Amino acid sequence: MQFTIDGSQYELTQESVRTALASREPGTINTYSIEVNGRAFPVKQALAAATGLSHDAFQSPRAQRILSALGFPVHGTREGKDEQAPTSSRARRQAIADAARPVLETGLHQRPSVFDGATITWTADTASALRRALETSDAEGTFRERLLSQLAGQTRAVVLLAAELCFLQRLPLLNVRAETKRKLLQDILDVLADGLQLPDEIVDALATPGTFHGGQGFNQQIPQHVQWLAHFVELWAQLPDQTRLEAIDDPWAFRSRTLDVESDAAPMRNSLLALLWPSTFESIVSTSDKEAIREAFAAALPGRRDGTEQHDVDRDLLALRDRFDANGDLDIDWYRSPWRDEWRMAEPNPHRRGWVMAEARHGEALSLRRQTTRPNFHSSRGSIRQEVLGAWNEQLPITDLLAQIDAATAYLVTMQVGDQIFVRSSDGIRVGEVGDLDPIRERPVTWRDPVSPADLPHAVLDILDSSPTIAEVDFLMPTPDPRLDLPTPVRLPRATPEFAERLHYEKTWLDDAIDLLEERRQVIFFGPPGTGKTFLARALADFIAPEGAMKIVQFHPSYSYEDFFEGFRPTVDENGTATFRLAPGPVRLLAKAAAENPTVPHVLIIDEINRANIAKVFGELYLLLEYRDADVALLYSPEEDFRLPENLFVIGTMNTADRSISLVDAAIRRRFAFVELHPGEEPVRGLLDRWSSANDHDVSRGALLRQLNDRIGDLDRDFQIGPSYLMGRSARTSAGLARIWEHDILPLLDEHYYGRFTRQEVRVRFGLTALVADAAGDLDPLDDTGILSERDDAASE
Repeated sequence: MQFTIDGSQYELTQESVRTALASREPGTINTYSIEVNGRAFPVKQALAAATGLSHDAFQSPRAQRILSALGFPVHGTREGKDEQAPTSSRARRQAIADAARPVLETGLHQRPSVFDGATITWTADTASALRRALETSDAEGTFRERLLSQLAGQTRAVVLLAAELCFLQRLPLLNVRAETKRKLLQDILDVLADGLQLPDEIVDALATPGTFHGGQGFNQQIPQHVQWLAHFVELWAQLPDQTRLEAIDDPWAFRSRTLDVESDAAPMRNSLLALLWPSTFESIVSTSDKEAIREAFAAALPGRRDGTEQHDVDRDLLALRDRFDANGDLDIDWYRSPWRDEWRMAEPNPHRRGWVMAEARHGEALSLRRQTTRPNFHSSRGSIRQEVLGAWNEQLPITDLLAQIDAATAYLVTMQVGDQIFVRSSDGIRVGEVGDLDPIRERPVTWRDPVSPADLPHAVLDILDSSPTIAEVDFLMPTPDPRLDLPTPVRLPRATPEFAERLHYEKTWLDDAIDLLEERRQVIFFGPPGTGKTFLARALADFIAPEGAMKIVQFHPSYSYEDFFEGFRPTVDENGTATFRLAPGPVRLLAKAAAENPTVPHVLIIDEINRANIAKVFGELYLLLEYRDADVALLYSPEEDFRLPENLFVIGTMNTADRSISLVDAAIRRRFAFVELHPGEEPVRGLLDRWSSANDHDVSRGALLRQLNDRIGDLDRDFQIGPSYLMGRSARTSAGLARIWEHDILPLLDEHYYGRFTRQEVRVRFGLTALVADAAGDLDPLDDTGILSERDDAASE
């Protein structure tokens, strides 16, 4: 099959895709997957491996179409060892509807309850009795306690109906565990004398991932929701048979029946409609959210063009979905970007920002000339969106249109006078201060002298290289102009695709780590040896801070407060007399630099943080790690108040093979966020395979490392071996691999198993030859040339 991306043509066969995936570790499946040799691969990973392109070159719908044309069955669910978890918005909605069907089918058709297969529960008398029981006012305690008290002495049908309605109310909630849902229903059934247990069908249904977070309001409203459902059942049972059949076949007729219930509980009604008609009604329980979405995109509603307006929010949302995504390729989830950005984005805070624009050129004013959508002057995103959507002729894909709305909003509304713009030029990086919009929607720029790329963090350089239409960068160059010294919150940049590719990590994982560092300001990467803790810490520091704004120190048993912060050092005065002077340590020096440049992130890396007496080294800095707005008197400078600047971030590394995290000082554990890097968990687990693939190595050591760590086992989890030992060039030859095993890996295991295994027993159990032999052909065998033979690693996965 042939296809074209960015003007280049590619040709694929099913066999070429299978070959490309044979030695790769499957990535995390977010939407669609294909199965190759019993393993599930994300569709974007499959095509990236086969073409050499990045994942970003493919949208899931495009990748799905290509792989389907090649003859691969494409799945819309995550394939795993446990239950199948739907991953697309459409699949999640349908899965939860299928899970609700056993109760709704039997109830709406007035058949025996799925709970016991014999009792008909959806009758007017049963629903009326349940409503009266729920209105009992003398019951006290939690909802569960009150409900069980109210059901005591009720008929079997009433108890089963209560279980069914609680099932419908709890089922679609993402923020309630399946175990909690099961326990409530089983407690209800335990009211009955015959010890009725939850049917397997219901247990399986409750394990289905939900579709929305109910929030505090939805959870607290469960009594009212069950009351509303009981009232609905009562009215439903009194309808003529033909009316019920018509409503079962027509979503709008069914909705009319739900609106007949007095004291409307809109969230429960919206949830019930989505359970029954997932392709017609959105899985949105908040009516205000529905209206906000409709209003945000109202200009695209057909009726708005001819002067008429529709007032049915459900029909309007369905019309928007049909217009934006007629083929279902976009799999719209209104609560995710880019859709959520249009109806729930907060107004931008008035602070200085940095920007990168593809059109920006040194010496020229800024503009959006290259963008096909160039709205007029506006004061808000909403007015820009209304103008652009109102003129949309559907020739431009809706996602591209939303991207242009985002760019226009950034340029016309969010960008302010005094912001900085970064551009590449022949003599380095140019930084300019942005001026106000002129009558032709251009922004003049006051350009400054060039700066070296080393003065900028890699995050800015990555974004410059990607040439975005317009992108905000969470970085500002220090400016000598005091008029522009406005208070600016220090934000760390999000991971770029280039950064993730350099580290062979998933971008989402890196974003989470950066978010955690931004929120807590102190994190510790911990794990067994060889998991890349220090490498990751230094890479993050280089990414978020420019050269000179990072310091690294290594703790050891004799490291002290005086080494770390400040202390007296021996020196010789001008008279040649030996004396002592108070000298700052790396923390004090970095804090001073950070205070002088408050818009620039500064990073302190503490390697092997657990090898020193942490309490002694930090001293009074303990308080400042938790309270950045506090001042403390210093040990050697008591007359001076000191505080840690907001823009100083601390990254520690800790080897769990040296010392368990549980032994670290409790005060430090409270002040640092801990992030585990472990060979058995992503992102470390597949790192060696991803690195081998990115470097076009013929073989990967991933299977060999997994074999070793499986043999070490979970009991010695903190002593498993990380991939760094096998990421050097020498690991590609049998001789080099043998040296690594003999001089790096086995000595670690000798030390760990000292007193448990002899040196010989360690080699018999964990030696390279033993692993290859015991793997029964699953690992890459060594050959006589010194190079591992090229073979498929897939069998060892």
